[in-house]
Amino acid sequence: MNKNCRKLKPVSEYMPLVYKIAKRVHGQVHAQADMDDLVSWGTMGLLEAMKRFDPDRGIQLSTFAYRRIHGAMIDGIGNVAPLARQCYRNARAAGDPHAIYRRHGETEQIVDPRKRISPSDFTERAQVCNQLEAAISKLSHEQQHLVRQHYFGNQSLMQAGKSLGISKSWASRSHKNALRALRASLQPCSVS
Repeated sequence: MNKNCRKLKPVSEYMPLVYKIAKRVHGQVHAQADMDDLVSWGTMGLLEAMKRFDPDRGIQLSTFAYRRIHGAMIDGIGNVAPLARQCYRNARAAGDPHAIYRRHGETEQIVDPRKRISPSDFTERAQVCNQLEAAISKLSHEQQHLVRQHYFGNQSLMQAGKSLGISKSWASRSHKNALRALRASLQPCSVS
């Protein structure tokens, strides 16, 4: 047993946090997961957070546990999701992360974003992809590698940074600078 667990309150005192996060996630994912599953996954995240928590660091367990609880719920959804992660990423990149869920009467259906696309939408997406690729190619070698591996290669920043021989914190800073440069490069030009 972790020596830090003896200093913590019982799990039941943190369950309102798990329910609060589960309600928020459930509101975002609709029919993708029910509340019981979210609470179950969140509880596992809470237990993991309690196991790793160090009260001597000067933060509250609820602050430390929030990301682990939320992450456990998202991972749980990902494990039971009927579509590949790339489909969800594409929908999020298009500006509507819930675009794959469409309401038809009282039920929700999952719409595969790879299907039912008009030729004009396809052309517009192709143009955006070309603009994005041009903007990425203007980044430094390190930033290009991080962006491509993280967003298109399904690697974490830590994994992408490790392949470059840089630390997680350096990869994070470089990633942040890359996103800033991409945002500036992709801003529509203002006409005076």
